[in-house]
Amino acid sequence: MTRWDAFTAAYNYLRAGLLKNTPLHRVNDPSWTLLVEVSSDHYVTPALAWCLKDQTEIPSRVPCSLSGM
Repeated sequence: MTRWDAFTAAYNYLRAGLLKNTPLHRVNDPSWTLLVEVSSDHYVTPALAWCLKDQTEIPSRVPCSLSGM
């Protein structure tokens, strides 16, 4: 996964989580560490964590800044 892929994935998760009736475009085997890094670079990690709070696909090894919400 490139940084652009991670940015696009974070955008898709945020869009689906914040806008009603917006489909979630899942990412196959995302790099959760890179997603956290990119969301941190853009100051949206708390919003991303909120959008992903009900997702079961997040592995336990993801940094607590995202999975521990």
